[in-house]
Amino acid sequence: MQENLNLLPQNLQISKGLDSVLKTSKALGVILIVVFIVFSLGTGAFFIYSKITLNNVQTNVEQLKSQVKAQEGSEQQLVLLKDRLAKISSIKSTPNASKNIINMDILFRNMSPSSTMNQLEVTPTKIGVSMLIRSNEDLTAFIKNLKTNEMFNVVNLTSLGYSMNAGYSVIVSLSNK
Repeated sequence: MQENLNLLPQNLQISKGLDSVLKTSKALGVILIVVFIVFSLGTGAFFIYSKITLNNVQTNVEQLKSQVKAQEGSEQQLVLLKDRLAKISSIKSTPNASKNIINMDILFRNMSPSSTMNQLEVTPTKIGVSMLIRSNEDLTAFIKNLKTNEMFNVVNLTSLGYSMNAGYSVIVSLSNK
């Protein structure tokens, strides 16, 4: 059998109520230290998890910012491309005088180099010509070219003059069909 020997004198001994309070506070202190350590470890783990999550979110934000910048550049290029296409289509839809410029060669066929053109106005719908024709043969060839052309349906002879020194002064306006 076991016996408890108390070697302390009676006046220095702890009372039974205080002894139970001390034992309870000791057990409670151990429990509180364990709870504190668990709480500290949990809080530390939470902060580490939060830091990792924050870094991932910041990385995603940076990636999204770069994607937005890339899309802004692409969108600007798309807007510029649409604008250019609209301008190209508007230019293509405007009347063009190149057909009349090409058809002008018909008017001056079989004429000598001595005849000169003083003024020329070419628009998509008409040609206006002011010429100085030096010989009768060139005037005949010019009138024949006007008569046989099929590109212009209205020929308006605005002026026809003759000078012995200069030759024939002719101003003609031609309109498309």
